[in-house]
Amino acid sequence: MKAAARFQETQRFRQTWLLALMFVPILIFMWGFIQQIILGQPFGTQPMSDKSLIGGLLCFIFFYYWFVFILRLEVGVDEFGIHYQFKGIHWKQYHLKWEEIESAQAITYKPLLDYGGWGIRYGFHGKAYSVSGKQGIQIRIKGGAQILFGTLLSEDFFSTLRLYCKK
Repeated sequence: MKAAARFQETQRFRQTWLLALMFVPILIFMWGFIQQIILGQPFGTQPMSDKSLIGGLLCFIFFYYWFVFILRLEVGVDEFGIHYQFKGIHWKQYHLKWEEIESAQAITYKPLLDYGGWGIRYGFHGKAYSVSGKQGIQIRIKGGAQILFGTLLSEDFFSTLRLYCKK
């Protein structure tokens, strides 16, 4: 018996500029913590309370941890359809069955111009799940809605799709 073709991709936000930019507030709160709590000098002209400073630092550290270690886009294709989940945002995995899909095409897109950025986005071209890059698979669902899945493996993704979806 021949094994069914499968595609699986997991993408994480690993852009250096983005991770560095997100780390800046942590550095600011850490400096404020050191200056105000350890050295005993107020941080800024209108300093926060010690509790607020510690709370802010912990919130930014938690957010950074969530962004780096938990948040990820998982997309798969198998004999049942396309399944996807933006872990850290979605509580469950979503499925598009083959009978729901009208067509699919591999495209090059501009995340900022076409959808306003990365993540789960809504634009003139429909809904997008995008983490990095500019390659994607545009799915048209029966009824007219469109979903774009950003991918770093567009050829593998699309060739697996073509095995199941004939349009």
